[in-house]
Amino acid sequence: DLCFANIGTTPRRKKRNKKILDEIQEKIKKFAIRGGEFIEFNDLPIGSYISHGNESRVFHDKNGEDVIKLCRHRTEVINDVMTERIIQMTRYQIHNRLFPETQVRILGITQFGDHCFYVIRQKYIESEREATEEEIASGMQKKGFTQLSFRTYSKNGYIVDDVVPKNVMFGKDGNIYVLDATFLPEDENSPIFLILDYLSS
Repeated sequence: DLCFANIGTTPRRKKRNKKILDEIQEKIKKFAIRGGEFIEFNDLPIGSYISHGNESRVFHDKNGEDVIKLCRHRTEVINDVMTERIIQMTRYQIHNRLFPETQVRILGITQFGDHCFYVIRQKYIESEREATEEEIASGMQKKGFTQLSFRTYSKNGYIVDDVVPKNVMFGKDGNIYVLDATFLPEDENSPIFLILDYLSS
């Protein structure tokens, strides 16, 4: 189910929240159309369905070499299209710097059902299973990361969180592949932290 949960239990509150979310999704779509980034869902180069998580849907690319991810646009939380875009672009840029073997390429924005999603292209990894926590720790160490907790690592001034089995595949070549994670600069004076502080104030 791609619908977001409504906050509250009364019919009136649910109706009001649904209206707010619909307005936000329309704002996202107009922003993407104006920037030449919007892709109609039927025009996406997607093949067969692979899997889904809380925030994404994954399909084979029609060329068979990549996967296409639909990653949920988080503006319903941040409530500002441009700010959300800056945060996501920063996240993907850090991912590509730290994990070039699973580089993320943004194709645009699409609408699936009532909601908008980033359209992401990523290399298809030949793997049989998720990596174990032990394999992740060993693999991240080989990549030069310092382990801060069972799910958090750091390298080159960046903190990488949510490095857990569901986000890391164990490749047939014996290497780990981080497909998704949360990224932040270690420097608390980074502009991204200023944005987050402003949003939480």
